[in-house]
Amino acid sequence: MIHILSVVHMEPDLAAMSLMRLMRTSGLGLNCVNYRFYLLNNCWPMGSKENTAICFEALAQMTLARRFHVEQNIGGHGGQSLLIKEALRESREGDYVLVYDPDSFPTTPGWGAAMVDVLNADPTLIYVSLMPDVLVGIGKPWQVERLGDYRLATQRGPEMYNVTMFRPEIVRDGIPAATKFYGHVEVEMFRKARERGMRHAYLLDYREGQCPLPHPKAYVEWKRAHAGYTFPGNFDEWVNKPQPSAQNDQSPQAS
Repeated sequence: MIHILSVVHMEPDLAAMSLMRLMRTSGLGLNCVNYRFYLLNNCWPMGSKENTAICFEALAQMTLARRFHVEQNIGGHGGQSLLIKEALRESREGDYVLVYDPDSFPTTPGWGAAMVDVLNADPTLIYVSLMPDVLVGIGKPWQVERLGDYRLATQRGPEMYNVTMFRPEIVRDGIPAATKFYGHVEVEMFRKARERGMRHAYLLDYREGQCPLPHPKAYVEWKRAHAGYTFPGNFDEWVNKPQPSAQNDQSPQAS
């Protein structure tokens, strides 16, 4: 069983295109027997006077999803954690959790089936991601290995990712809470994997591009605000030391 989780935090038009892309390209043979879809209305666009409830309902019907609503935006991490807890109540051995950000745009057919194949083949992998086009060809020191018909790309430290399939045990406690450090999720998940003697990899030949629909101005400004956070120290030292809790957040601040 594949548990697919999506937190709708953008314009419904954008989410509709992205979710349809998932349905058409994943290669998972999506039907009611082998997957369950969980969709959260995370109150976006925030501050909009438009009633987007009917749009969300249309998205839920398109994906045959179980619907979840919150009274106010609880952030991406909070929304994902809410859905993970719902999904794992019904998970069984051999199930996987696919976290799909619904402004993603997978470009290589069969990516979901490839993720399942790789996780089934290598027990040291605890989560795998699509390779974003923006991470290719920018001089990062990728380590490439072959696993059957697939090429895997890894790095010695955490890297940003988007469309990702997890083994349930690493997300059983939810996605780490947001802090002011952009990339906190990736750092925390990388640390949790390493503690278990496991690892994360990208599917090098299965790519994710940019959704062709433009983001609205408010969303672009929100993304730029996140991008304004920089790391004012030694990144390796940060990765290797225990991470603070959200209640006592000592993570790097915006510069």
